Amino acid sequence: MGMTDRSHAGALLRALSLPARLLRAGLTEDENARVRVDPGAYVLELDLPGYEADAFDVSWGGGYLSVAATGADRSYEASFQFPPVVRPDDIRAAYDAATGVLTVTLPVHDRHARPAADPPAGSAASPFPPCAALGAPQLPRGVCAPRCL
Repeated sequence: MGMTDRSHAGALLRALSLPARLLRAGLTEDENARVRVDPGAYVLELDLPGYEADAFDVSWGGGYLSVAATGADRSYEASFQFPPVVRPDDIRAAYDAATGVLTVTLPVHDRHARPAADPPAGSAASPFPPCAALGAPQLPRGVCAPRCL
């Protein structure tokens, strides 16, 4: 019996929740940090009031999100480790000066996405010749058979 869409979503959320559990367990010393798991992304919120929006430098490298900020009378620097499912090119950060919260959204790869189906053997998109050309028996329409090769 295969997994349903609901069980795929549950498995993905359980896998994504590990960093949230680690942060809540105190493995980070940063009391300004909160992380939550949204569908398809981690969201890191940092309470950093009193900065200008252009004071922040957010970067990704080696599985770590680094956040640095420099203000007139203070500075902030921290790194947060996330699992390798993060899509680095899609990380986005926004600072709300009214609330003093920097929100960093880290989209993730869908580890449970169903792979695209192989093109039928013998089709222009398939690297495999038709099964009949290999002497394999023809099966009735709608019957699935293992790959000939």
